[in-house]
Amino acid sequence: MKCSRIVWTSQDLNGNRFVALFNIGEERGVVSVQLEDLNCRNPMSLRDLWAKEDLGVVEHQIAFELEPRQSVLLKLTEAAD
Repeated sequence: MKCSRIVWTSQDLNGNRFVALFNIGEERGVVSVQLEDLNCRNPMSLRDLWAKEDLGVVEHQIAFELEPRQSVLLKLTEAAD
């Protein structure tokens, strides 16, 4: 069985985290990742880098429903108190 959902992560020298979610399948589907799996212990502010849009604060999970061959690139920073 071929995996049709991919999560790619990176971190820069300033501690910002980047997450790219990919649906490489032929059907619409949810691509998700737990913040715990990214070693994020606090709520994170989420920004869609391609749409240039702030998406608010996430506490536990990042999840997007993506069309076939669609992706999203996100930047995570520690949420302000």
